[in-house]
Amino acid sequence: MYARVTVVQGLPDKIEQGIDSFNSAVLPVAKGVAGYKAAFLLADRKTGKAIGITLWESEDARRRGAEALDAARAATIKAMGGSVPPVEEFEVVASDF
Repeated sequence: MYARVTVVQGLPDKIEQGIDSFNSAVLPVAKGVAGYKAAFLLADRKTGKAIGITLWESEDARRRGAEALDAARAATIKAMGGSVPPVEEFEVVASDF
């Protein structure tokens, strides 16, 4: 399994807009990509910091997901009042999921 991880420093008063955008824009697109496994958005409402994680069954699926999600990802980050940071990519080497 493979993961894409984005860490965003947004504005605390915009965190709800970011959550709404993740749910309405990112998730539907991700779910439509073959090889999608799961997605998570972790948020600290007090600081505006958020971590978005998507999980993919293969490296190829992760690449397809990246292409499909670029616009939705940028829109969600903008909704949070953050700037678009680089994405980090990892192989999931241990999991209880």
